[in-house]
Amino acid sequence: MLRLITFDACNTLFHVRGSPGELYSNVAARFGVNIKPKPLNDSFKHSFREFYKTWPNFGAKSGKTAEKWWHGVVTQTFRSAGYHDEATVARISSVLYREFSTASPGKFILMCLTCWNI
Repeated sequence: MLRLITFDACNTLFHVRGSPGELYSNVAARFGVNIKPKPLNDSFKHSFREFYKTWPNFGAKSGKTAEKWWHGVVTQTFRSAGYHDEATVARISSVLYREFSTASPGKFILMCLTCWNI
């Protein structure tokens, strides 16, 4: 008997509009930070991989909350892209986490799901 089905949510159940660098750059601009998407995007790829390797499953077994895990990714992304104002990055990180953890209009394209009879 099948008891559990898991999904890799991103690009399976939903798709994010824009690259991480574009989204991070747009939120940073709200705080007066002018940083181009490309260095953020390049830095995000490395930061995400490093965090996921060090603390798999978004820190689930490390005692980190998902929010703290993502804050670390965002902080390292900005730092590696050359931006070092920790207080501003913390505010940017909070906004990003809040927007990604709620259904912000226009940020996500939900994929069509069919009913599963299991």
